[in-house]
Formats: sequence, structure tokens, C-alpha cells
Amino acid sequence: MNIDLIKLIKVFDEHNEEYQGHTTSIIEIFGEDLNAGLFKHYLDNLTKKKTKILPYKVKTGWPQGKGPQLDRWIKAGKILYQTEIKSWCCFQTGGGYKLPINASVEKIKKEVERKWQRELGREYVVNNKTTKDIASVNKVLVEMKVPKEIKKEEFNKVKPLVIHWMPISAKGVKPFSSVSLKSIGIKNIKTKENKSIKIPESFKEINYFSCSLYIRELLNKNITELNLNLPNANKRIDIINEISKL
Repeated sequence: MNIDLIKLIKVFDEHNEEYQGHTTSIIEIFGEDLNAGLFKHYLDNLTKKKTKILPYKVKTGWPQGKGPQLDRWIKAGKILYQTEIKSWCCFQTGGGYKLPINASVEKIKKEVERKWQRELGREYVVNNKTTKDIASVNKVLVEMKVPKEIKKEEFNKVKPLVIHWMPISAKGVKPFSSVSLKSIGIKNIKTKENKSIKIPESFKEINYFSCSLYIRELLNKNITELNLNLPNANKRIDIINEISKL
């Protein structure tokens, strides 16, 4: 699917009234596919290695299917990312935001920092404790069961990854960033069943990717269009086209 990057920013970042009331429905159609596809594009260009978005469910493997679920397994070289995707845009996060396509670097930095501090407070900061109640993003720190279809020799480590649409970063305005768990102090996640789950010792950091920041980086290089593989979105659009012919 050919993606107009300028239009994406106008729809999801600029808080234009003509799109209000429609972004949530648009996100339902292709939000996860788009965000995962943009991360794949970023890594493919950064490492020159083929990144794979795998089709398997991301579950804990707990009895009766209990526990949180994430959105994608993404394999980059020998790293396997258990990935949570949030497509929250300018109409949906913390009272919303407005970040024009021609926003200054300082304005972008200010919004990014505001988003980051809000995320830290809501999802990770434990205030002299070690346990945090499970929330919509920090569930990425609960260990997921690697599907049997992914062979052990295909990866050597699993890392938690959060992909956001919105402009957010732990390091300036870099699209891909991370923050160490040690610096936050979080060690356990308390589930809705009041079960305290120890974060795996192998999870040293939380990785973050911002689609908005990556697109702005591409636009600064005069790249205004990408062709991305969005299989679920394509299928949904095909179904809508079939219905509209009735």
C-alpha cells in the first residue's frame, strides 16, 4: 500500500477538525499494521537486515488463556521483540495535542518530553516501591511465551518494545529509544487478578519507537511516500469495497 506521509501527519498529528470523529475508525482499519510496518522500514534501512513481522499470537501461555496479550512478534536479526502497539493520535492522548507538519524542533521536543513524562508516570514510576499495577502499555514487561513456530536457533534474546504513533522518545526526538528498568526501579507487574509477576531479568530496558517522529525524519529527507505491506488493512479495505458494491 502506498502511504502519503504528509497526509498521515495532517490526519493524526495536526488536530484538524475535519478528521475529528474519524481517526479512531481509521486506526481500527490499519493502525497496528501501519505502525509495525513503519518500524520494519526503520530497521530495514538502519541495519540493512530483513526485519520480519510474524503472524503469531503474542500470549503469556498461562492456563485458560489468562494474562495480558500483546500485538506483534517482530524479528530483527537475532532479536525477537514482543511488541505492544498504541495508535493513539492527536485526538486521543492526554487531552490531545497539536503538532503541525512544520512544527519547530523546540516545539516537537516540548511535546515529546510532555508525552514521555506522562508515560513514565502512568506506566512505570513506582515511587519507592517495586511493583506497578498492570496498565495498557507496561504489560509489555510481562514475559510472553514464544510460539513453537519460532525456532530457538532463530533468536538469542527477547526484548520488550512499545510502538506508538504519537511523538514520544526517551532520548531527545529520536524515533527509536530506550530507558533502563534499573533507572525507574520497577521490578514487578501486578495483574488484574492481583497476581504479582516478576519482570524477567533479561529485560534490562524498555524500547520505544515513535511513528510520528520517524515520519518527520523521513520528510526532512524529502521522502514523502512509502510502500508498506499492510496485510490486515488491505483485507479490511477489500471487504469494505465488497460491501459498498451491494
